[in-house]
Amino acid sequence: MSEKKGDLSQKSGAYERAEQTFEYSFGTERRVAEVRGLRSNLSRVFYDASGKINVHLTAAQSSLDGKEPVDKYLKLFEAADRFLRAKGEMGYSEASSLLGTEPLEGMSLSPEEFSLLLWQSQIVQKYGSVSQEALAARFIWLSEGISRLAAENEKQLSSIFSFSEAWHEWQSEIEGEHLAAVQSTNARSNLRKSGSARTAKKDLRLSIVAECAMRLWQDKPLYRRNASGTAACILGEVNEKMRSASLNAYTEGTLVKKVGDLIRLQQAQTS
Repeated sequence: MSEKKGDLSQKSGAYERAEQTFEYSFGTERRVAEVRGLRSNLSRVFYDASGKINVHLTAAQSSLDGKEPVDKYLKLFEAADRFLRAKGEMGYSEASSLLGTEPLEGMSLSPEEFSLLLWQSQIVQKYGSVSQEALAARFIWLSEGISRLAAENEKQLSSIFSFSEAWHEWQSEIEGEHLAAVQSTNARSNLRKSGSARTAKKDLRLSIVAECAMRLWQDKPLYRRNASGTAACILGEVNEKMRSASLNAYTEGTLVKKVGDLIRLQQAQTS
């Protein structure tokens, strides 16, 4: 086992960490959530499948900045509870009072803590160890223990939550999560820009063809329904304009198709 752990420790990245966690916790079975990797779940924790803000987490996301650590914790706790309930799962109050869940002999857990442990284990088995559901359930389970340890000491609670936040931020930094988020945002922005650029180029190419074809048809109306004849006549002029606009030149065959599209468009507009 130690040799296997050593081999796994050579891996890096979110997927490998998720794979390692899952392998030692639940055997060799693979779930969809694990294949997706840890980073994809964390980066979309406040979003639904369509990319829109998840309504069950909006309150937490919109009110965390500038909050004291304990306030942040409460918002995150409420968000996790709402998120799981929206998925049809038990929330904290039901999960912490499951009947017949006395801790096993030798376990230093209260009945409530043991109930939450069983509950979060069931969530993990159902959805996968790095699914959004499992992350939410694990947060609730572990926070219960912390709250009990420092229930009467708000300063101690604040220190614990501040350290947890600092741990998360620094780990995210050194493991590249922040950089990945920036790169992902830039990639999406560049994709949108490139899509607009491609559309603009496509429109420009078509406008050049239309301009040259219209000029020919004014002088030679018989070519209006002759795509191949029109293309042969305007190919040189079209490609000269293409090169001036830093666009790729047309072959005659491709230009015939474009002129044919233009003729059909005109016919549709006049019919």
